[in-house]
Amino acid sequence: MADQHVSQWWKFNKSNFGYKSAPDFLPDRAISGGEQYLENNWAAYLQFVNFCRKYAQILTRETKNIWRARDVEMAIFSSEQPQNKGHTLNPLIGNKFESNNQNKKISPNLKRGDFAGPCPICGHPLKIRASSVTGELYSGCTNYPACNYKGHRSH
Repeated sequence: MADQHVSQWWKFNKSNFGYKSAPDFLPDRAISGGEQYLENNWAAYLQFVNFCRKYAQILTRETKNIWRARDVEMAIFSSEQPQNKGHTLNPLIGNKFESNNQNKKISPNLKRGDFAGPCPICGHPLKIRASSVTGELYSGCTNYPACNYKGHRSH
């Protein structure tokens, strides 16, 4: 599904993920334009779907968890919500993205607010959080309090 949040993210981030030449949704950052935008928005949607499928495959390979295109779209949608503004999704280059589980520390390339893969308990997106006591980074489930998964922590 592509809504105005997703179309806004697509416009400002697609080139970071290798889709610089893909069309934007029209009119600017919306997809509910009239018939004159139908062909353009369909082309933008197909490129966005291709992006979601590609990154789902990469995430599945890198995290050893099964990802679907809709999981990638949900991560984008979540990152565009007002309470999450300023948090980014990291482009996946080489081993920059690490699977997060109880046995692994957080990758030094990730920072607070970044998306960190799917929750191994419920499958919702994990985000990098910081301990209020030590400042240590850990992955926490966005489905909290229904799911209270917390990745590797030293305390």
